[in-house]
Amino acid sequence: MCFLCFSALFADDCKLFMPINSNRDSVLLQSDLNELLKWSTNWGMAFNPSKCKVLTIN
Repeated sequence: MCFLCFSALFADDCKLFMPINSNRDSVLLQSDLNELLKWSTNWGMAFNPSKCKVLTIN
């Protein structure tokens, strides 16, 4: 799987991150999130919503 944004993959953890400076950046990050969701669905590895976080730094 190839991400357009930055990623950090661990044994049971995945982080996707990207500086958002334009609407296009938001679209690219969302595209990667959608691909990750497709991958997890295909492999039967559901995400735990209580562990999913969003970090915003201004």
